Amino acid sequence: MTLDWQIKANASKNLTLTAGIRNLLNQDPPLSIRNTGGGNQVGYDGRYTDPLGRTVYMTGNLKF
Repeated sequence: MTLDWQIKANASKNLTLTAGIRNLLNQDPPLSIRNTGGGNQVGYDGRYTDPLGRTVYMTGNLKF
């Protein structure tokens, strides 16, 4: 289980900004010894986790 954080701000009637952090505590993915089926790689199961660790993102939405 990971902890994610996100904030959304309506900067104006037409502009919305969203920012967040995935895997805030930088937890390692669970160990998996399988290497076949479902796109698995040795060490983790890509169907259930992201190997990148903590990632930061920001998006904007402009309506006109």
